[in-house]
Amino acid sequence: MTVAIRRRPLKILLVEDTPEHADIIMRSLEQLDTQSTVTWSKDGSEALKLLFGETAPPYVPDVILLDIKMPRMDGFEVLSVLKNNERLKVVPIVMLSTTTNQDEIFKSYVLGANSYIIKPIGFRELVNVMRDMEKYWGHINQKPYL
Repeated sequence: MTVAIRRRPLKILLVEDTPEHADIIMRSLEQLDTQSTVTWSKDGSEALKLLFGETAPPYVPDVILLDIKMPRMDGFEVLSVLKNNERLKVVPIVMLSTTTNQDEIFKSYVLGANSYIIKPIGFRELVNVMRDMEKYWGHINQKPYL
């Protein structure tokens, strides 16, 4: 039996304060064969304004790529706010960090992160990781209507 997986574009929120890292991630996402859209937020407080609709209608992405070390509001603070919100706690969150600190990795999962990626990783490796994420979060996983 063959099962067709309905492909749909993903709405991805990238929360990353380093333009060079954001550029690599966005170029990697462009390599995917989808019509996915990436919204780039340069810090945690800007991302929360977008997600909670403080400047426009609330934005609800399919997946959030969240840097940990950012000014004003770090990724742990953002993660905690999102996982304590009834509407947004079901959105998958992938933590991005430049460290292999086990306490940081553990804290990410305790706060509700779905995945943890150490950056910078190679461009090809990131494309492959993002392709796998796109398959799961965009086509296999079923999320509730938000």
